[in-house]
Amino acid sequence: MIVKKYLNISFIYAIAAMIGGIFYREFTKWNGYHEVSPLGKVHVHLFMMGMMVFLIVALFAKNQELQKQKTFRIFLWVYNIGLPITIIMMVLRGITQILPISLSMTANAMISGIAGIGHLLTGSGIVLLLLSLKKTQRTVGDVMRRPSFFHVKKRTLLAIAGCVWIIAGFNVARLGILSYRKILPFSIIHILLSVLVFVVFGLMFFKMTIKHTKRIKGYKEEFRPVWHFFDLKSYCIMAVMMGGGIWLRSSGLVPDVFIAVFYTGLGCALTMAGVLFWGMFTCFNHNDYD
Repeated sequence: MIVKKYLNISFIYAIAAMIGGIFYREFTKWNGYHEVSPLGKVHVHLFMMGMMVFLIVALFAKNQELQKQKTFRIFLWVYNIGLPITIIMMVLRGITQILPISLSMTANAMISGIAGIGHLLTGSGIVLLLLSLKKTQRTVGDVMRRPSFFHVKKRTLLAIAGCVWIIAGFNVARLGILSYRKILPFSIIHILLSVLVFVVFGLMFFKMTIKHTKRIKGYKEEFRPVWHFFDLKSYCIMAVMMGGGIWLRSSGLVPDVFIAVFYTGLGCALTMAGVLFWGMFTCFNHNDYD
């Protein structure tokens, strides 16, 4: 029952995040706005600081000692007040920037001040949560070693990898397709170049999929930590690719035609790798690759 409470809170934040993302897309499209806006960060904040935080809380909620902590009860109030205040101020700031609406010095200072209070409450809530976890009789390390918390069947690791790759691929391909819209009309050459990028990275990701499938099936234990769907080297590659991609787009060093061609092909290759992982999950057999 207690776990369900935190899952419900996480679900509410997830719904709010999706609404925020849809509103941002449609509102900017309606007003012909193409610049960076605080409104574009609303759904990310709600997903990461709302949904993900309370999913983590739900994992630890079975520990009855956590429920007894005064700091944890204070966290619930402080955090769930601070985060909505922060989000509301981001929405207000984004709307006034997109329309645009000229704010008086007083109104501008008021939005900034209230947003600061929201950030302060949210940050304090995170600190209170960490203190609560530290005070519990079981250490965080003990909890994380329990299969009921962070361990899943090794077959499930393939499904998790599939979800991660499909989500990543969808987002990368979406950026490429949006860039294609900016370079209209594009030629068949652009399409062929995207196909070439897809083939090159598709072959590389296919080999990587087989490699990770062999590694996961090679684990002797039936249950493994949920983050073992990748190894350390793969996490480093992912971090470099994500960081490099964000820097490349924000730096303005490459034209839209490059983003369109490269990101569309790369995103489709990533998505294909995710589908392959799901295929491995469906056809999972402990005796394969031995």
